[in-house]
Amino acid sequence: MTEASDAPPRAAPVGLTPTDALLALMALIWGVNLIVVKAALAVFQPLAFNAVRFPLATVALIAVTGLLGYRLPRRQFWLPLALYGFLGNSLYQLGFIEGLGRTRAGNAALLMAANPVLTAVISHWRGHEHLGPRDWLGLMLSGAGVA
Repeated sequence: MTEASDAPPRAAPVGLTPTDALLALMALIWGVNLIVVKAALAVFQPLAFNAVRFPLATVALIAVTGLLGYRLPRRQFWLPLALYGFLGNSLYQLGFIEGLGRTRAGNAALLMAANPVLTAVISHWRGHEHLGPRDWLGLMLSGAGVA
């Protein structure tokens, strides 16, 4: 009997997989999001728009979670998750919606696309991340793709 480490590696699937389709859908939704939100801000005040959007998204995510058979986290994790949600989502969305209300959707898209490059460079300058030659090349290619 052979061990798992002796087995030959499985070949990658040929063609598109359902995961590929879902990733493409996610990219489409994410890309269209700026345009849709900018159009909605012509009708709604930024904070009023988010006041409607967040509860609807919360209900939808809880429903999808239940349909997929996931369980809610244990009660001991609710407070840390609420804190992470507030810091990582609410504050981000406040900045996003207020910023988008003050600029064009294209400007916001450029800033958001540049975010990973800026984060890596700032982390390097602050001594939190070491970037080698290949990393810098990747950052330059990514930055060129944003431009």
